[in-house]
Amino acid sequence: MDMISVCICTFKRNLGLQKLLDVLFRQITDGFAYEVIVVDNDKDRGAEAIIGPIMERVEGRLIYDVEPQQNIALARNRSVSLATGNYIAFIDDDEQPAENWLFELLHAIKKYNADAVFGPVMPVYPSNTPEWIIKGGFFERPEHEDGTFLDTGRTGNALVKKDWLDKYEKPFNDVYGLTGGEDSDFFSRIKDEGARFCWAAKAVVREEIEDARLNRKWLLSRAFRGGQGYADRLLKSKSMIRKMTHCSMRLAGALFAQVVAIAMLPAGFYRFVWWQRKVMSNLGQASVVFKYRYEEYKKK
Repeated sequence: MDMISVCICTFKRNLGLQKLLDVLFRQITDGFAYEVIVVDNDKDRGAEAIIGPIMERVEGRLIYDVEPQQNIALARNRSVSLATGNYIAFIDDDEQPAENWLFELLHAIKKYNADAVFGPVMPVYPSNTPEWIIKGGFFERPEHEDGTFLDTGRTGNALVKKDWLDKYEKPFNDVYGLTGGEDSDFFSRIKDEGARFCWAAKAVVREEIEDARLNRKWLLSRAFRGGQGYADRLLKSKSMIRKMTHCSMRLAGALFAQVVAIAMLPAGFYRFVWWQRKVMSNLGQASVVFKYRYEEYKKK
């Protein structure tokens, strides 16, 4: 029988984690079993307070462990090391899956003979969300027809054959532990080695958007970090001349995007922010040449 290990990394987000676990232990199963692994990246074991009561009331297998060093990649690696399944599912601690989530992921990975599958993440906005955020679609993610083959992936809603993770002593590179992008790096590497990715359109999860993200500053910071991650993978093995050429082009791109952003302001604030995100993405790409790292996940 197939076994799915659901790996969750958490950091001081107990309410979201509790909601997630409540739904996870109501998953529809048909011909497979699953376990849930929670790795707390808080050295003070903040999530332990909710794990105990949940363990007492659920019948499924729930494993709790701590990665004391603040580093999302190390936390992911620890969760994978505890897994006993032949498939690994990844979901974030601010997401809630449909009750058929695991069933649909497993069905898709077998139906399309894939090595990893990824599903939709639907944003759930709080009532105080500014209208320009919703108009801009800043938290909307691309969707595809079921079975569409993909070039990239991320851990927000994913199922991976464990064999691909077992190929590495540390699947997730801890260089990205405070910047983010460790998941994109991993999937990029296995894609280069021949892994097949596809879309599981029916494996839906919902993401509760936090108030702290509903502002221009957060959106621009995330765009900068995304640009850094993309350029880091693109330029990793390139010569310094190639890197400097890329940097020059991105700086020019940032200047162009800023001009367009200002021109778009009368058409709506969301259009202005959309183009400013292009500015920051370009600047993030250029910054890689100077070895600057924006550590989004560094918490005090």
